Amino acid sequence: MIELQLPEKDPVEQALLDWFPKADLYRDGELVHRGVNLLGGSAVAAAAYAKAITAHLAAAGPDIAALGKFLLSKDAARHVRANSSAPLIAESIITMLTERGLL
Repeated sequence: MIELQLPEKDPVEQALLDWFPKADLYRDGELVHRGVNLLGGSAVAAAAYAKAITAHLAAAGPDIAALGKFLLSKDAARHVRANSSAPLIAESIITMLTERGLL
């Protein structure tokens, strides 16, 4: 029998995938929305979005403003439309990853 070994997901990428369907959103350190589904049911969009965000964080570091700007860029927007929620989502991603000890 042949066994396939799939590479493990990056821990940041996996944390994002786990978080997208039930995201807690923060503004200025205060919880403003609990359990928001950011991407609907699209596993393909979620995986691409998580990969793009992970790559950005690896390159630019955990800067909320830079992540918010990235979420509005073509690289991120092709996976999901963040629009006016980009700063809120950016702060929430940094908060979640910090709480989980991944940043």
